[in-house]
Amino acid sequence: MKKTLFFLTCLSLFILLTGCSSPPTLTVTADKKKIDTVTGSYCWSSLFSEKCVDTIEPSELLKKKKNDPVGLHKATTLNFKFEEEPQTVEVRIEQSNASSTSASVKLEDNQLTLPQENGTYLYIVFSKHAKGTVTHLFTINVE
Repeated sequence: MKKTLFFLTCLSLFILLTGCSSPPTLTVTADKKKIDTVTGSYCWSSLFSEKCVDTIEPSELLKKKKNDPVGLHKATTLNFKFEEEPQTVEVRIEQSNASSTSASVKLEDNQLTLPQENGTYLYIVFSKHAKGTVTHLFTINVE
């Protein structure tokens, strides 16, 4: 009994000390729909390791992962829920059209309103945490 308790204590301590070795996830929802996100480039560290991953260009990564745009109506509110609350967040929005416009916006209360203009938009979410940085990607088709 003592050996089992000792083993479980050591295992729990090891898990606690090593921490999470992969970046936190991001869940995005709108109108009760879950929007699939793809993890892009990141650098993440734990007590005993650090890992940096540099992915391919965002739109190509979404194609490779078969992440199709989600159709939503104009001015719909996107809700962002981070597995681990970040220190800072920046969202870059790129519109896929003839002019290929882009803009950076800040989240307010972990929410963002979709544009009024129809089109397909690529969202690139950069978040900075105590253990590193991570990029999440998704696309929306505003109808």
